[in-house]
Amino acid sequence: MFNKHSSSNRRPHRTDNPLPEVADTPTGPCDSDSLGDVAAFKVLLKRNLRHQAPPADLIGKIRGRIEEIKAQD
Repeated sequence: MFNKHSSSNRRPHRTDNPLPEVADTPTGPCDSDSLGDVAAFKVLLKRNLRHQAPPADLIGKIRGRIEEIKAQD
């Protein structure tokens, strides 16, 4: 019923995995005016942020909400 053989073919499990340094240190305030290379920052954003598609029927929902607000006035 139980496996009596040790699983020596598996990799040993490490329980003391160190966390990345960024997880250990608190983030400080970022002054966006101090960024000198705006072009490099835009490239960084384009490479690291995926394009997100808008929700289905976004314009219709916005127009419907505007009509509701107009009807309340």
